[in-house]
Amino acid sequence: MAKRNFPTAPSLSRRGAVRPPKIALLLFSEGKNTEPEYFEGFAAAHGNNLVRLKIVAAAGVPMTIVDSASEAKSRIARSKDSFTKYDQIWAVFDRDEHDNVEQAISIAKSRGIEVAFSNPCFEVWLLLHHTNYDADEHRGQTQKRYQAIDRGYDSNGSKSVDLKSLMAGYDEACRRAKRMRTRREEERTPKGAPYTDVDVLTELIRENGRGK
Repeated sequence: MAKRNFPTAPSLSRRGAVRPPKIALLLFSEGKNTEPEYFEGFAAAHGNNLVRLKIVAAAGVPMTIVDSASEAKSRIARSKDSFTKYDQIWAVFDRDEHDNVEQAISIAKSRGIEVAFSNPCFEVWLLLHHTNYDADEHRGQTQKRYQAIDRGYDSNGSKSVDLKSLMAGYDEACRRAKRMRTRREEERTPKGAPYTDVDVLTELIRENGRGK
């Protein structure tokens, strides 16, 4: 019987190497829709599979968020599963009308939890993608301002955002956020309204997603 020549299996070495993530981030978000949608979209656009991102949405008020993040950090430290390890844990919350916000920020930092904070609300950061916003007003007014720009956003509904237009204005949003923080420092009202430092988190994602 003639010897049959079976096709050889493709060599695994020929396949492109799969790059492991450069950084893994665990986010505890106050928001249920807007913040998770934004960060997931941002990581998809800028992470290049080098950033592993997990978001725990609707995680409660600031103190609850910080406590949940602290508990997660303790569990992660004890875990032997590498996929459950995270390089940084972030608490993402707003001033809104919450109690003990300053205390929550202080406790988070003392426990090694990073904080992305906006005052009065996350929509301050979203507005900066479109305009040089710098008004000290109630969060409801800030949300209405953003709704007038993003027709898909409903301040009384799902609060879904137009990621494409936001990504187009991202670099300018970073510049505006930095200038905003400088103004608050000059006024001696650090973290006073309006304020956001969400760009610190997004830049962390973008820098690690560049593959350097």
